[in-house]
Amino acid sequence: RIKGVASSIVGRHGGIVNQFVGDEVYSVFGVPQARRDDPQRAVRAALELHRAVDEISAQIASKIGQTLGMHSGINTGPVLARESESHAGRYVLTGDTVNTAARLLKVAETGEVVVSPETWRQVSETFTARAGEPVALKGKEAPLVPYRILGERDSTEAGTRPLIGRGEEMQQLAALARSCVERGRGRVIVLRGDPGIGKTRLAAELLA
Repeated sequence: RIKGVASSIVGRHGGIVNQFVGDEVYSVFGVPQARRDDPQRAVRAALELHRAVDEISAQIASKIGQTLGMHSGINTGPVLARESESHAGRYVLTGDTVNTAARLLKVAETGEVVVSPETWRQVSETFTARAGEPVALKGKEAPLVPYRILGERDSTEAGTRPLIGRGEEMQQLAALARSCVERGRGRVIVLRGDPGIGKTRLAAELLA
């Protein structure tokens, strides 16, 4: 039952369950099709799956004599993916991104969704989290700060927080907007930058 629930939830959020390994749900977002909001989708899926497992646990705990718990680790980054020809999942995924996610899973306690700094940079406008103490992870030169997701922000909360460090960009955008009004001609603005740098927030500030 839990496998079916997991596949349904992950799929609804745009990911795939790559494989089940014992009691582990190995899910992937961005393969084979990448979306700009894959990190947010992954966190939402994990939170929903945690709620589903809690509900199932409440229903069967008295029958099996114990409760079910779940913990999750999420990381974002490049991976090498190729379609699998075995029973080891739909894709064979390799790279440090995958290894770090597995290590974050070990850091997470029951009920926790723990994300890497790379993931947190891309979801911090959408979720709230508590930064943990830096932990040494095998294969990492420097300790990594885990972020424990607390929940999703209110839809109006992000817009009430001040935008820091984008004064020059906002002045340029505002000048272009004024020019459009004064000349009665449209302009096209292209915002380019690395994922998580704040393009969506900058556009939202201009519209506001």
